Amino acid sequence: MVRPVGPAACGNVRLMDVDKFLAKAEQALRKRAAPQAIALYRQVLVASPGHGAARTGLLSAFRRQAELKGGPGMLDKAAARTCRAAAAGLVSASQWGALAKTCETGLERDPFDGVLAARLADALAALGRPEEALAVWTFRLEIDERDALALREAGKLHYTLRNVGEAIRCLDRAHAVDPHDPEVEKLRKNLAAEGTLAATHFDTASSSRELVKDKDALRKAERSGRLHKTSGELAEDIADLEAALAGAPGDLDLRRTLIRARLKARDAAGALADAEAGLASQPEDDGLLDLAGEARLLAAEDELARATESGDAGAVQRARQARARLEVDEFSRRSSRSPNDVPLRLRLAKACYRAGETEQAVEHFQAIATDPRVEVEARQGLGACFFRKGLMPLARRQFEQALTVAGGVTGDRGKEICYHLGLVCERLGDNPGALARYMEIYEVDIHYKDVGQKIEALNA
Repeated sequence: MVRPVGPAACGNVRLMDVDKFLAKAEQALRKRAAPQAIALYRQVLVASPGHGAARTGLLSAFRRQAELKGGPGMLDKAAARTCRAAAAGLVSASQWGALAKTCETGLERDPFDGVLAARLADALAALGRPEEALAVWTFRLEIDERDALALREAGKLHYTLRNVGEAIRCLDRAHAVDPHDPEVEKLRKNLAAEGTLAATHFDTASSSRELVKDKDALRKAERSGRLHKTSGELAEDIADLEAALAGAPGDLDLRRTLIRARLKARDAAGALADAEAGLASQPEDDGLLDLAGEARLLAAEDELARATESGDAGAVQRARQARARLEVDEFSRRSSRSPNDVPLRLRLAKACYRAGETEQAVEHFQAIATDPRVEVEARQGLGACFFRKGLMPLARRQFEQALTVAGGVTGDRGKEICYHLGLVCERLGDNPGALARYMEIYEVDIHYKDVGQKIEALNA
């Protein structure tokens, strides 16, 4: 059903004919007539802004057109980069309509440019077209199902559209990819209560008698629907899973579920013991190997927390180094299994940097620096590596490229990159350049770190 959001007629498409135009577009795509499909989908979006299916179809047509040509060529990618640079300025000016058109133009040339896709989704959301924005993030997930940013943003949009179950699923997947994303954790907490409500059908029950018909079933449904459980509830879950596994010790799915429950309860030793018990009979099981790695990383985190509480600086340093070494080993193992997993390669690069293995970090960052999905973080990482090595001209170049891709000093990451550019300028003896960078930050956030003090010192 198409909502009547525009005039009765627009161009060659009347609102009542939208379904017919969508069918024609799909037929054209099946016949490999991608340009015709693109034109039809665009007509639908003009007649019915906010139409999620039409946006999905248009992006699919872009991708099909690129595939029929053997992928985006050098000129296509150059055109997309030009659009990306233009988009950065439009973001700063909050020109959402122009931004959407610019990103769409760039994606037609290179539909695999994740930065342009993210910009387009942001523009559509700002224009009040959440269904289209969700379609863009879903499109990114079709390219990479472990795209943490796309999972997080899709979860937020599902919540906006009141698809609570889908929102929870997206955010759970985002948490599995990056367990340390504070925004994902906050969103999951906010959704926990609504997830419980949906799981127990409180919104549709016709009477209180119906709600208490089966108290035990209700209690279990409520508990399974929660993203965040009490220690008592987790203990009960673990006890149930242990009992079930005792009756079916060869059930690997059940064992993995038990290990995940132990990890949620922060029982690193128990999770590792269960994983190793499973690996004794299935030593090549990737799921168990990954869970064993998560258990070791959790144990390292706990050790670091204990060292921090003790106040022993030496113990903290040793614990931090041990955790970094474990991260490198674990992510290296996973990356060798999935060499094309770009987000995983990024985690490995960051782990190498934290472990002090700067050369290896540079190698991994360079391998993924041109991938639009992670370009900002990869170039920022390269800048940090070159800064550490004292190669200031190279650090400056990478930070400048990262800042351009990030869209300027528009958020926390942009401010962080700009701050490091200021530090690089200081190291190079370019005080005017450093002052200009700090002033850029001061213009949008006067409380950021010590930029106020640095500006005063450089002006003295």
